[in-house]
Amino acid sequence: MGNAKTTYQQLTSYRTIIVSLVIGAVGIALVLLSDLVDWQGRLSIQTLLRDFGSLLIASVAVALIWELSSKRAFYAEALSASRLVDDVTETGLIGASAKWHGNIDWQRLFRSTNNLHILFIYARTWRNTHRVDLIEFATRTNTKSVLVLPDPNNEILLSAIGQRITKEVQELKGSILEAQNDFIEIFNRSGNAREKLEIWYLPYVPMYSYYCFGGKAIFTVYQHQKERIEVPTFVVESGGTLYEFFEQEFKSVVSGERPIGTKAFPIE
Repeated sequence: MGNAKTTYQQLTSYRTIIVSLVIGAVGIALVLLSDLVDWQGRLSIQTLLRDFGSLLIASVAVALIWELSSKRAFYAEALSASRLVDDVTETGLIGASAKWHGNIDWQRLFRSTNNLHILFIYARTWRNTHRVDLIEFATRTNTKSVLVLPDPNNEILLSAIGQRITKEVQELKGSILEAQNDFIEIFNRSGNAREKLEIWYLPYVPMYSYYCFGGKAIFTVYQHQKERIEVPTFVVESGGTLYEFFEQEFKSVVSGERPIGTKAFPIE
Protein backbone atom coordinates (compact mmCIF):
# COMPACT_ATOMS: atom_id res chain seq x y z
CA MET A 1 0.00 0.00 0.00
CA GLY A 2 2.83 2.38 0.91
CA ASN A 3 4.75 1.63 -2.33
CA ALA A 4 1.64 2.15 -4.44
CA LYS A 5 1.01 5.48 -2.74
CA THR A 6 4.62 6.55 -3.29
CA THR A 7 4.47 5.53 -6.98
CA TYR A 8 1.25 7.50 -7.44
CA GLN A 9 2.83 10.57 -5.86
CA GLN A 10 5.87 10.25 -8.15
CA LEU A 11 3.68 9.91 -11.27
CA THR A 12 1.67 12.95 -10.21
CA SER A 13 4.87 14.95 -9.78
CA TYR A 14 6.23 13.85 -13.18
CA ARG A 15 2.91 14.70 -14.85
CA THR A 16 2.94 18.15 -13.24
CA ILE A 17 6.51 18.79 -14.39
CA ILE A 18 5.79 17.66 -17.98
CA VAL A 19 2.64 19.77 -18.26
CA SER A 20 4.51 22.75 -16.79
CA LEU A 21 7.32 22.37 -19.34
CA VAL A 22 4.82 22.21 -22.21
CA ILE A 23 3.03 25.33 -20.97
CA GLY A 24 6.38 27.02 -20.48
CA ALA A 25 7.37 26.18 -24.05
CA VAL A 26 4.11 27.68 -25.29
CA GLY A 27 4.82 30.82 -23.29
CA ILE A 28 8.32 31.16 -24.73
CA ALA A 29 6.94 30.60 -28.24
CA LEU A 30 4.38 33.37 -27.76
CA VAL A 31 7.02 35.80 -26.48
CA LEU A 32 9.31 35.00 -29.44
CA LEU A 33 6.38 35.29 -31.84
CA SER A 34 5.54 38.74 -30.51
CA ASP A 35 9.13 39.88 -31.13
CA LEU A 36 9.91 38.18 -34.43
CA VAL A 37 6.76 38.94 -36.39
CA ASP A 38 6.16 42.42 -37.83
CA TRP A 39 3.03 43.59 -36.05
CA GLN A 40 2.66 46.98 -37.69
CA GLY A 41 -0.82 48.27 -37.09
CA ARG A 42 -1.50 45.41 -34.67
CA LEU A 43 0.44 46.47 -31.59
CA SER A 44 -2.40 45.42 -29.30
CA ILE A 45 -2.10 41.81 -30.51
CA GLN A 46 1.69 41.92 -30.10
CA THR A 47 1.31 43.22 -26.53
CA LEU A 48 -1.31 40.61 -25.75
CA LEU A 49 0.86 37.74 -27.03
CA ARG A 50 3.94 38.99 -25.16
CA ASP A 51 2.06 39.53 -21.88
CA PHE A 52 0.22 36.20 -22.10
CA GLY A 53 3.46 34.36 -22.91
CA SER A 54 5.20 36.04 -19.97
CA LEU A 55 2.29 35.07 -17.71
CA LEU A 56 2.58 31.44 -18.81
CA ILE A 57 6.32 31.41 -18.13
CA ALA A 58 5.86 32.99 -14.69
CA SER A 59 3.07 30.52 -13.86
CA VAL A 60 5.31 27.60 -14.80
CA ALA A 61 8.08 28.92 -12.55
CA VAL A 62 5.68 29.21 -9.61
CA ALA A 63 4.25 25.74 -10.28
CA LEU A 64 7.69 24.13 -10.41
CA ILE A 65 8.79 25.85 -7.19
CA TRP A 66 5.62 24.61 -5.49
CA GLU A 67 6.04 21.09 -6.84
CA LEU A 68 9.71 20.72 -5.99
CA SER A 69 9.78 22.32 -2.56
CA SER A 70 6.76 24.01 -1.01
CA LYS A 71 4.25 21.22 -1.71
CA ARG A 72 6.41 18.63 0.03
CA ALA A 73 6.78 20.85 3.09
CA PHE A 74 3.02 21.48 3.11
CA TYR A 75 2.25 17.76 2.78
CA ALA A 76 4.71 16.92 5.56
CA GLU A 77 3.09 19.46 7.89
CA ALA A 78 -0.43 18.28 7.01
CA LEU A 79 0.55 14.64 7.49
CA SER A 80 2.13 15.43 10.85
CA ALA A 81 -1.06 17.19 12.00
CA SER A 82 -3.17 14.30 10.72
CA ARG A 83 -1.11 11.77 12.64
CA LEU A 84 -1.39 13.89 15.78
CA VAL A 85 -5.17 13.98 15.41
CA ASP A 86 -5.22 10.20 14.97
CA ASP A 87 -3.07 9.72 18.08
CA VAL A 88 -5.29 11.99 20.17
CA THR A 89 -8.41 10.17 18.97
CA GLU A 90 -6.92 6.75 19.68
CA THR A 91 -5.76 7.60 23.19
CA GLY A 92 -8.95 9.45 24.13
CA LEU A 93 -7.05 12.54 25.25
CA ILE A 94 -9.45 15.48 25.51
CA GLY A 95 -7.48 17.90 27.64
CA ALA A 96 -4.01 18.68 28.95
CA SER A 97 -2.69 21.40 31.19
CA ALA A 98 0.41 22.44 33.07
CA LYS A 99 -1.80 23.68 35.91
CA TRP A 100 -3.33 21.19 38.34
CA HIS A 101 -6.30 23.12 39.73
CA GLY A 102 -7.09 26.08 37.53
CA ASN A 103 -7.93 24.56 34.14
CA ILE A 104 -10.24 21.70 35.13
CA ASP A 105 -13.98 22.08 35.77
CA TRP A 106 -14.01 19.81 38.83
CA GLN A 107 -17.51 20.84 39.89
CA ARG A 108 -18.96 19.78 36.57
CA LEU A 109 -17.14 16.45 36.77
CA PHE A 110 -18.48 15.75 40.25
CA ARG A 111 -22.01 16.42 39.05
CA SER A 112 -21.64 14.36 35.86
CA THR A 113 -21.48 10.90 37.47
CA ASN A 114 -22.54 8.70 40.36
CA ASN A 115 -19.25 6.76 40.39
CA LEU A 116 -15.97 8.18 41.63
CA HIS A 117 -12.67 6.28 41.63
CA ILE A 118 -9.62 7.92 43.19
CA LEU A 119 -5.99 7.02 43.76
CA PHE A 120 -3.63 9.41 45.56
CA ILE A 121 -1.17 9.62 48.44
CA TYR A 122 -3.33 11.81 50.67
CA ALA A 123 -4.20 14.95 48.64
CA ARG A 124 -4.91 17.30 51.54
CA THR A 125 -5.02 20.38 49.30
CA TRP A 126 -7.32 18.70 46.77
CA ARG A 127 -9.66 17.46 49.52
CA ASN A 128 -9.93 20.89 51.11
CA THR A 129 -10.37 22.65 47.77
CA HIS A 130 -13.19 20.35 46.66
CA ARG A 131 -14.75 19.55 50.02
CA VAL A 132 -18.11 21.08 49.08
CA ASP A 133 -18.22 19.02 45.87
CA LEU A 134 -17.23 15.89 47.76
CA ILE A 135 -19.97 16.42 50.35
CA GLU A 136 -22.57 17.09 47.64
CA PHE A 137 -21.49 13.93 45.83
CA ALA A 138 -21.46 11.81 49.02
CA THR A 139 -24.93 12.90 50.14
CA ARG A 140 -26.53 12.46 46.71
CA THR A 141 -28.55 9.30 46.22
CA ASN A 142 -27.08 6.32 44.33
CA THR A 143 -23.49 7.55 44.46
CA LYS A 144 -20.47 5.42 45.29
CA SER A 145 -16.75 6.06 45.60
CA VAL A 146 -13.71 3.79 45.70
CA LEU A 147 -10.56 5.33 47.19
CA VAL A 148 -7.06 3.84 46.96
CA LEU A 149 -4.35 5.00 49.37
CA PRO A 150 -0.79 3.82 50.03
CA ASP A 151 -0.75 1.21 52.80
CA PRO A 152 -0.14 3.24 55.99
CA ASN A 153 0.99 0.08 57.83
CA ASN A 154 3.86 -0.63 55.42
CA GLU A 155 6.85 1.29 56.81
CA ILE A 156 9.14 0.36 53.89
CA LEU A 157 6.56 1.78 51.48
CA LEU A 158 6.06 4.92 53.59
CA SER A 159 9.81 5.44 53.79
CA ALA A 160 10.11 5.32 49.97
CA ILE A 161 7.21 7.76 49.52
CA GLY A 162 8.45 10.01 52.33
CA GLN A 163 11.87 10.27 50.71
CA ARG A 164 10.24 11.56 47.56
CA ILE A 165 7.97 14.12 49.22
CA THR A 166 10.28 14.94 52.16
CA LYS A 167 8.12 13.55 54.97
CA GLU A 168 8.96 11.32 57.91
CA VAL A 169 7.27 7.92 58.07
CA GLN A 170 5.02 8.74 61.02
CA GLU A 171 4.00 12.10 59.58
CA LEU A 172 3.15 10.50 56.26
CA LYS A 173 1.19 7.73 57.97
CA GLY A 174 -0.82 10.32 59.86
CA SER A 175 -1.59 12.21 56.65
CA ILE A 176 -2.82 9.03 54.91
CA LEU A 177 -5.02 8.04 57.86
CA GLU A 178 -6.33 11.60 57.98
CA ALA A 179 -7.41 11.29 54.32
CA GLN A 180 -9.06 7.95 55.06
CA ASN A 181 -10.96 9.26 58.08
CA ASP A 182 -11.91 12.40 56.19
CA PHE A 183 -13.56 10.39 53.42
CA ILE A 184 -15.38 8.16 55.92
CA GLU A 185 -16.68 11.23 57.76
CA ILE A 186 -17.83 12.89 54.53
CA PHE A 187 -19.61 9.79 53.23
CA ASN A 188 -21.13 9.04 56.63
CA ARG A 189 -23.03 12.34 56.66
CA SER A 190 -25.93 10.49 55.12
CA GLY A 191 -25.44 7.64 57.59
CA ASN A 192 -24.50 4.95 55.05
CA ALA A 193 -20.77 5.28 54.39
CA ARG A 194 -20.44 1.49 54.45
CA GLU A 195 -22.67 1.24 51.38
CA LYS A 196 -21.30 4.23 49.51
CA LEU A 197 -17.56 4.08 50.14
CA GLU A 198 -14.74 1.58 49.74
CA ILE A 199 -11.13 2.25 50.77
CA TRP A 200 -8.24 0.08 49.65
CA TYR A 201 -4.55 0.07 50.52
CA LEU A 202 -1.96 -0.09 47.74
CA PRO A 203 1.28 -1.96 48.63
CA TYR A 204 3.33 -0.06 46.04
CA VAL A 205 4.57 3.51 45.63
CA PRO A 206 1.96 5.38 43.51
CA MET A 207 3.36 6.61 40.21
CA TYR A 208 0.51 9.04 39.57
CA SER A 209 -2.70 10.46 40.99
CA TYR A 210 -5.92 9.32 39.36
CA TYR A 211 -9.47 10.66 39.50
CA CYS A 212 -12.16 8.92 37.44
CA PHE A 213 -15.63 10.45 37.07
CA GLY A 214 -17.58 7.85 35.13
CA GLY A 215 -16.55 8.21 31.50
CA LYS A 216 -13.84 10.82 32.11
CA ALA A 217 -10.61 10.44 34.03
CA ILE A 218 -7.87 12.80 35.17
CA PHE A 219 -4.34 11.73 35.90
CA THR A 220 -1.27 13.65 36.92
CA VAL A 221 2.30 12.51 37.33
CA TYR A 222 4.48 13.06 40.37
CA GLN A 223 7.56 15.26 40.31
CA HIS A 224 11.13 14.50 41.35
CA GLN A 225 12.02 18.04 42.35
CA LYS A 226 11.83 18.95 46.02
CA GLU A 227 10.19 22.32 45.38
CA ARG A 228 6.42 22.47 44.87
CA ILE A 229 5.71 23.10 41.20
CA GLU A 230 2.78 22.77 38.82
CA VAL A 231 2.64 19.27 37.33
CA PRO A 232 1.26 18.16 33.95
CA THR A 233 -2.36 17.09 34.12
CA PHE A 234 -4.26 15.12 31.47
CA VAL A 235 -7.95 14.45 30.88
CA VAL A 236 -8.99 11.32 28.98
CA GLU A 237 -12.35 9.84 28.11
CA SER A 238 -13.84 6.37 27.84
CA GLY A 239 -13.05 4.51 24.62
CA GLY A 240 -9.43 5.66 24.39
CA THR A 241 -6.36 3.56 25.12
CA LEU A 242 -5.17 5.82 27.94
CA TYR A 243 -8.52 5.61 29.72
CA GLU A 244 -8.50 1.83 29.34
CA PHE A 245 -4.98 1.61 30.76
CA PHE A 246 -5.81 3.53 33.93
CA GLU A 247 -9.14 1.76 34.32
CA GLN A 248 -7.46 -1.65 34.16
CA GLU A 249 -4.77 -0.49 36.57
CA PHE A 250 -7.39 0.62 39.07
CA LYS A 251 -9.41 -2.57 38.72
CA SER A 252 -6.31 -4.66 39.37
CA VAL A 253 -6.02 -3.00 42.79
CA VAL A 254 -9.64 -3.25 43.95
CA SER A 255 -11.29 -6.15 42.13
CA GLY A 256 -10.79 -9.63 40.72
CA GLU A 257 -9.91 -12.92 42.35
CA ARG A 258 -6.54 -11.65 43.53
CA PRO A 259 -6.64 -7.86 43.88
CA ILE A 260 -3.32 -6.14 44.44
CA GLY A 261 -4.75 -3.97 47.19
CA THR A 262 -6.05 -4.76 50.65
CA LYS A 263 -9.54 -3.62 51.57
CA ALA A 264 -9.48 -1.27 54.56
CA PHE A 265 -13.09 -0.05 54.65
CA PRO A 266 -15.63 -1.34 55.22
CA ILE A 267 -14.31 -4.44 56.96
CA GLU A 268 -16.85 -7.24 56.90
